[in-house]
Amino acid sequence: MLGDEGAPQRVHSKDDAEEAREDRGEGLSPSTKLISHNPLFGPMRMNDVLDRWAEEGGRRGAMRRILRALKNTGDFWEVVALSEETVPEVAKAIDFLGSQGLVAVEDDVIKWKVDISGELDAIPDNLCPRCGGRGVLPRAYVGLVDRFVKIARDRPGVKRDYDQASMNAESVWARVAFIEMRDSLKGSRILIIGDDDLTSIALGLTGKPERITVVEIDPELTAFIEGVAERESLPIETVTLDIREPLPEDLKRSFDIFSTEPSETLDALKVFVGRGISALKGEGASGYVGLTRREASLPKWQAFERMLLDDFSVVITDVVRNFTEYTHWGYFEETRAFSLTPVRTLPKRPWYHSYLIRFELLDTSRGFEEVYTEDFYSDEESSTT
Repeated sequence: MLGDEGAPQRVHSKDDAEEAREDRGEGLSPSTKLISHNPLFGPMRMNDVLDRWAEEGGRRGAMRRILRALKNTGDFWEVVALSEETVPEVAKAIDFLGSQGLVAVEDDVIKWKVDISGELDAIPDNLCPRCGGRGVLPRAYVGLVDRFVKIARDRPGVKRDYDQASMNAESVWARVAFIEMRDSLKGSRILIIGDDDLTSIALGLTGKPERITVVEIDPELTAFIEGVAERESLPIETVTLDIREPLPEDLKRSFDIFSTEPSETLDALKVFVGRGISALKGEGASGYVGLTRREASLPKWQAFERMLLDDFSVVITDVVRNFTEYTHWGYFEETRAFSLTPVRTLPKRPWYHSYLIRFELLDTSRGFEEVYTEDFYSDEESSTT
């Protein structure tokens, strides 16, 4: 290297002070900034954490989202909700971060053991305060919502054997409003596969559908829906059926719209959604499916999207994030989710949400009509069964 006079200039190596500053993360770019100086592993940078997590089979993107969520809160259930990672993934990540000396669980709260201020940005709440990001408001049905809530108070309790859970009334009516916005309810024929949420009753109360058919495995629930339909003069019929069995012939190719909130194994998604497609009239008919990020990782989402496009040959038209909010279900402390967590506290606020997916049929679309004999309620990502 030459100076102004052309004389050779000596290139200085790092002195101890410079190396110490670098170890502390001073002068480093954000992507290589120091997270902690762990005595077991030496200086640890963000990429070190992500690399070690990946070496243990974790996804780097998942860890980034979990780290950001931890900047917002130390509540485990809120970390799951904000990061939108599965319960097993978040539990594993907290355990990993603890092993690296980065966090610790104290009094059922996840606490940072190092100063991360400035190194991560928290997840902002930029959702519309009125619709909560759904994009619809069921303004036309305000009076019916109260009536629905009174009816739903007497519904049977959810059953773990059937992987049941119910969305809150606000979500039910937002779904009704969304379906009406995208597909006409007036004179329509609608199929509901699994109606833990009593969506059929809400749709019936609008007075617009011609026919609503509920296919449900739980005879106690179908009896309740039938009783409400008779008392309220709603155009609802029920079929008590294990959806692993094919639909009756008179239900196939008969409906304009179908809706379901299925169990979230790939096999269950194939059966629930495939049965619904086989019940639709054909080109132009539509389906509505709820799918979470709590029990469905991004790789599972990718597999489901491929199933819709390749196996069923339908077109995805809408995906609305966290459209549906679920109430706490009675058997929660018996679930895998509760056993996996590093805390022993129940969720303080709703944390379990599902996306609403709408798809539309083409001339080439096809459903699933074969018998399915295996159990399909749980897999390695399941946590609420």
